[in-house]
Amino acid sequence: MLPDQLLPSGKAFSGLQPGICGLVGVLLAAMLTVGSCSTMPEPSYPPHQDHRFDASFLIGDVGKLPFLVTSTNVVLHRLELDPKPDDELFGGDARWFVYPPGTTVKVRGALRAYATHDGKIPSLKDLLQTSAARMTSLITF
Repeated sequence: MLPDQLLPSGKAFSGLQPGICGLVGVLLAAMLTVGSCSTMPEPSYPPHQDHRFDASFLIGDVGKLPFLVTSTNVVLHRLELDPKPDDELFGGDARWFVYPPGTTVKVRGALRAYATHDGKIPSLKDLLQTSAARMTSLITF
């Protein structure tokens, strides 16, 4: 029946019976009351340090620039390399960007470093330092 049609008894059809409306209202009020009694814990994050940086590396004889990957201790948010690498290799807890030896590579990025098991947050220089390519400059923002 349509809402504006009359029932054979002469009453208008409302769609819900009066007892159901009252029950729905009571259940809704009960749910709101229960939800207001619970509390949420304060949001917290493990100790960390955010870094934005520009760095330059001189590629060594190996022809690869090893670089961080996201792990439990580091989250790499952004990474830009200039010039673009000839290739990119992944393995273990690093990735390698392949360049001709002697190339100067400018790296711009952002990362978050978390405290290690000893509770210390590694410095950006320690995170980026590599023996395969010499870091010639490091600027942080």
